Amino acid sequence: MKERNWEQFESLDSKEQEKLFQESSLRDRGEIILHAHEPGRLIHLISKEELYLMTKEMDLEEKSEIIRHAGTPQLLFFSDVDCWHNDRIQPDQFLIWLETLEKATPQTLLKWLVYADYEFVTSCFKQIVQVIKAEREYPVDEALGDVPYFSLDDNYYVAVNEENLETVKRALEVLFENHRGRYVALLEGILSEFEDPLEEEAYQIRQTRLADRGFPEKEFAWQIYRPITDEEFERYPKKQVAVSASSAESEGASFSHYLMRMSASNLFLDTVLSAIPYDEVNLREGLHEELTWLANKVLAAEGLDFSSEEKVKSGIVRARSYVSLGLEVKYEKDVPRALKGLRTRWLESLFRMGFSRAFQIREQAESVAKEYCSGGKSRFADYLNEPYRPIFRALYQIVPEYYEVSAQNPDVELRDFSSLADIERIQASVDQIQLILSKLRRYFKKPLDQVDHFAEPTLLNLIGTLFASAVVHGKPSDQPLTLSQFKTFLKKSFQSEQGKLYLERTIRDNFIDRCFDESERMRLRSFWALIFQEIEEDLCGLVGHKDIDARFVSSVRVLSKKKVVS
Repeated sequence: MKERNWEQFESLDSKEQEKLFQESSLRDRGEIILHAHEPGRLIHLISKEELYLMTKEMDLEEKSEIIRHAGTPQLLFFSDVDCWHNDRIQPDQFLIWLETLEKATPQTLLKWLVYADYEFVTSCFKQIVQVIKAEREYPVDEALGDVPYFSLDDNYYVAVNEENLETVKRALEVLFENHRGRYVALLEGILSEFEDPLEEEAYQIRQTRLADRGFPEKEFAWQIYRPITDEEFERYPKKQVAVSASSAESEGASFSHYLMRMSASNLFLDTVLSAIPYDEVNLREGLHEELTWLANKVLAAEGLDFSSEEKVKSGIVRARSYVSLGLEVKYEKDVPRALKGLRTRWLESLFRMGFSRAFQIREQAESVAKEYCSGGKSRFADYLNEPYRPIFRALYQIVPEYYEVSAQNPDVELRDFSSLADIERIQASVDQIQLILSKLRRYFKKPLDQVDHFAEPTLLNLIGTLFASAVVHGKPSDQPLTLSQFKTFLKKSFQSEQGKLYLERTIRDNFIDRCFDESERMRLRSFWALIFQEIEEDLCGLVGHKDIDARFVSSVRVLSKKKVVS
């Protein structure tokens, strides 16, 4: 929303502002809250996750202005995410969190200090302060040395590093002035509790709370990536009734907005959701809540990374993509059957079904690498030419990814599998590589990366060498050509058409016919088109030249000064 519109926005009544808020992007919502008549009302309309993301890129002043209106569950979610790294408390982050609360209002700080878990608050303070009591036999100055300290009651003395003194002192003052019992319990806990058991207990309480929100521990969350068979899917527990949206409504959390704004792609899942009758609000809201839980589990598997909107969006996109793929796998794009499936099947079972289908291709790709390359799957992917190299690299990810064959930049164009069309495209590519290697293996006896004279082998120059040998010697061979033989190959295999040089079609077809039957040639049509295009582009400029530097030939192995070059 542009700055010049805020005066107009502030002239709207509360209901009009709420409507605009609901229709706005995540980034705009933060600014809307700062200018709204009833900011607290708008904040309570959104989920904890969304509020957290909304404030992630804000400065301390803006974030404090927002959280002063947050509810207790929302504040607890902030500290559960911000103040931990895996299973350890981060003292520096806790101090920033205290400062944020202080800049909000004393009431906000007090609310969090009172309702946050005793184990967590005590563990945090225990890592940043030292406490002694006045009744001890030795003087306070002697016990604390040069470390700055203060006391609010001449009984408990709190020592803390100078840079954190004001933040800690203000937090304890708010507690001392408003909740003396909690204040005493905190300082006594700092004195008497053992640090490691207390932090472990705080961690377990946090994990229980996050699990209730769909964030289980990382090891458990990874179960969503355990492939299942059709038989296991059928045995998976079914829903007894449609998922209720009551828990979402009790917190005023708009799960559907949280998800749909962050994943705009139109999937088969969206088609099925749009087929839900208008009056079945509970079913629709229940599915959106369930999808939120599933997306949260994806994020938990990745380490609960809320560091940016993009990372959270990736979890939502993955959840939606694999659920949509699972619907296609089980119901073959039959919308009525898929809608029935959404009524009776948990989305996690559909997610795992969709992931299992992608994982099958990954297993096949790994099997091909193991059979033909002793250097492992990464080395095998290096051996392949475009576009097969990035396709296999994407499959070899911990969670296999889809590479868009037409993409210009493979590092940018990786995404999750989301449809059977994706599966079919990548399956065809893996099948082609498996078929071509199985048919050509008669010409080489060792794994591809151990063929002695192939110092830097690629699939392209292996096939190019087999093809060139067939033209020169009458039969395919993986042995490199001499420079003289290579010149003979160029002379025999290229023809001119309208001023351009092309590989002789008859020679190409004879080579393919020699190695493959009719059905195999059909399956490999696109593969051969790419291979011969690469050979033509690499070699056509050399045709007719007497002086050829074989070091610049990449598609055929050529001997030069008793060394193999490509």
